[in-house]
Amino acid sequence: MTPQEIKDLASAVEAIREETKNEIKSHDAVTQGNIKRLEDAIKPLLDAKNAPQMPSEDDIKAEAEELTVKFLRDGEKALVKNGSGFSLKTDPTVTSLTVGAEGGYVLPTIFAGLTDQYIRNATAIRQVARVVNAGMHYVQPIKVSGATGATRTEKGPVAPTNAPQYDSITFKPFDVYAEVAASAWALEGDAAIDIIGNLIADAAAAVGEKEGHEFLLGTATNTLANSTDTINNGLLSQAKLVAGVDHKTAVTGSLAGVETAGVGAITFSDLAAVRSTLPSAFGANASWMFSKDVELKLLTLEDSMGRYVWSLGDVKSGGKATIWGDSYITSDYFPLVASAGSVAAAVYGDFSKFVIADASQVQWTVDPYTNKGFVNYFLRRRTASSITNFGAFRGLYIKAA
Repeated sequence: MTPQEIKDLASAVEAIREETKNEIKSHDAVTQGNIKRLEDAIKPLLDAKNAPQMPSEDDIKAEAEELTVKFLRDGEKALVKNGSGFSLKTDPTVTSLTVGAEGGYVLPTIFAGLTDQYIRNATAIRQVARVVNAGMHYVQPIKVSGATGATRTEKGPVAPTNAPQYDSITFKPFDVYAEVAASAWALEGDAAIDIIGNLIADAAAAVGEKEGHEFLLGTATNTLANSTDTINNGLLSQAKLVAGVDHKTAVTGSLAGVETAGVGAITFSDLAAVRSTLPSAFGANASWMFSKDVELKLLTLEDSMGRYVWSLGDVKSGGKATIWGDSYITSDYFPLVASAGSVAAAVYGDFSKFVIADASQVQWTVDPYTNKGFVNYFLRRRTASSITNFGAFRGLYIKAA
């Protein structure tokens, strides 16, 4: 029997039961017992009738795809949950910023998770940084100087020591966005879902690339509560500091490090020198980040016998290469060795001390009106970033001629 036939039969049984309710009470115990057994037998049928009727997964998927395509093509409705299914709801006031600036309608939030993953894949530093969903003007403590210890003899005098000093940093958010367009004709028919998926991937990758640039080289200024100093949001946009750097060095606004021993060249000895200046407290979580140009130069370093210095045994067995057990990732926005100048060509440190504060979720807007015959898709996110402990990073700078 179909679900509808079961429902109709259960309704008929229930109607008969209601009509004979009083008559049942007047029958003898045997008859009442038989009726009770009959009621017990049909109870599952009645329960099935009264239970919510859930559509099949195929029905839900087909309806969701149909409504989503209509929404993305027409830009007039938004998907909303309606019981166990979906429906379309007109809401011409919903936009991610303003109607005048962007037009169109915000896409369903179901796309946010998908775009987040695309952006993360395109933004190397998001994979290792500490990411928080913080809202506007995120504030957190920042360590500006460390404590010092001392010793004394038994009952000896206590000498003053430096206490750790903290300030609070306010993150300055900025908008990262991208826009893509598709012909309205391309959004017709069954291929629309695939095309929209590609549009989402393209726009999210563009946003991810721009985020990667800003998180490394951005100059948005974060402010301190108890100082007139400001901190650039980009990891690599801090001031160069190489004089007298050791494991105690931590200067707010400066990326401490060492210069390469040779002019315009990089060796593993240079990496070892950088590694030696990082405080041991950060060593357990430390990793490397540099450009593919640096990676290439390290991979092709040879010893006096013409053998590669960097062993790829772990790569051959399926794992990614490490540098003395420390992992590394590459970013297209680190400088080339030949043109690094005063910007660090490699950074070693605990990247959880670099914080990305997302002030908003990823937002999509669809606009089928501005450009006739095309549907424009606008993706944006408001975000911010900063180093929160300047003792946790060390840079490798290329010595100039």
